[in-house]
Amino acid sequence: MTLVCFGSVKGAPGATLTALLTAAAWPTEDGRAKAFVEADPDGGSLALRYELSPRPGLLSLAAAASNALSSDSIADHTQTLPGGLPVVVAPPSPEQATVAMDSVGGDLGDWLANGPGDFVADVGRLSVNASNARFVGAADAVLVVCRPLPDQLQPAAQRMKALSASCQVGWILIGDKPYSASDVSEAFGFPVVASLADEPKTAAAITSGVDPHKLKRSKLTSDVATFASSMSAWLNQRRKAAGVAGADGAGVPDAASGAVSEALTEASGLQPGAHEPTERKTADR
Repeated sequence: MTLVCFGSVKGAPGATLTALLTAAAWPTEDGRAKAFVEADPDGGSLALRYELSPRPGLLSLAAAASNALSSDSIADHTQTLPGGLPVVVAPPSPEQATVAMDSVGGDLGDWLANGPGDFVADVGRLSVNASNARFVGAADAVLVVCRPLPDQLQPAAQRMKALSASCQVGWILIGDKPYSASDVSEAFGFPVVASLADEPKTAAAITSGVDPHKLKRSKLTSDVATFASSMSAWLNQRRKAAGVAGADGAGVPDAASGAVSEALTEASGLQPGAHEPTERKTADR
């Protein structure tokens, strides 16, 4: 029913952590299930971090998907993190993770986007040529996690331009220095969906395996909860609009389904920047 992908382009801005926190905070509505999916062809980290087995997970799901994906497929291949979040773990080995994404990635992405629940995925380094490119292309939204630093913003913006041809894309910023959300959206033309607190201690605690639910007083987790609620609400509205259009025998117009800046920015409450990148502003400051 919903697939939201989180990735990065350069540096280590915390894409996995942000995706994991978002999945944990994602509101469950109408009895829909939710799960976190490691879809990074460079290998997963959750199995090692939380002392889980590589199976069930992406490997067993890839093997099962050689027949067909059913409504029970995801549940059969999840494990549970502290706090109760179901996760599909990727093997730590890049070789095994790449093979799994090559074999199941495209079909899995399509199935999750149209499946019976809400799914948040960590897709690692974003590339139009990666083995998980079809998986990413099936997402309702692809969010690029980045620190607002020139050496991360510039390459990320170039990758987002390429991805925007097939995906709805937006920024998730970690911190607001030296550039604010409005600086970034105005400079590069993509909406900043969320600007999250930069809390190294909180990030380190979760990375070491602490249950995110035990950090409710953290500014970071509070920011993520607000973002997850807004994003979920926007996707629900978009889904209902699609249902109404379908009832009349017409699909959602391209102008509505593809209005990246307008739609994602509405979810975040931020003002959109220019639709064409104007990178000089950030580069010169």
